[in-house]
Amino acid sequence: MRRARGMTLVEILVAMSLLAILSAMGYKAFSALMLSREQLTAYSARWTDLARVFHRVETDVAALATAAEAGAVPPPTASQADTLTLEETADGAQRLVLPAYGNKSPLGRIERVYLADGKGLSWQSRPLGFAREAVPERYPLFGGDTHARFAVLLAGNRESPRWPVDGVPPGDARALVMTVTLQGGQTVRRVWSLP
Repeated sequence: MRRARGMTLVEILVAMSLLAILSAMGYKAFSALMLSREQLTAYSARWTDLARVFHRVETDVAALATAAEAGAVPPPTASQADTLTLEETADGAQRLVLPAYGNKSPLGRIERVYLADGKGLSWQSRPLGFAREAVPERYPLFGGDTHARFAVLLAGNRESPRWPVDGVPPGDARALVMTVTLQGGQTVRRVWSLP
């Protein structure tokens, strides 16, 4: 008896089973690739946001030097030295005020305010000399899952969560320290030299 050409039913079933297994493995690999791509995109976005916030603070700290230089010959309306102010409330919230000079204010001065609390970190640029109603909104920089803390690094490598501090001369403030705790507990610390 002569054998018919072609594949038997068993051979066809084995081939279909192998193709199904290969398809399932390919789908699983593609799904894992897409998931890791999404995680990498989210991770990259988080670090990009952090870099933007660090750049904003760095720019505002650099403006302190300009304010200090302009303050060498104080205008008649100046009532205090152009230094940063760091306040801490009883509930642990912090308010960092960085003064600068700007031409969009009747007094020629701008306050850049950072508020670090349980809701995250927010920023506001407030020209001085306008009515309270003209104060712009706060802009969120970090959400509640990311916590930021500020400190002033003093002589002797001591840190203070408030500035100015009674009994400490203004020249003892060496740097501004920002500590950010990301979601997952990872901590990032950045230090800027003060003028």
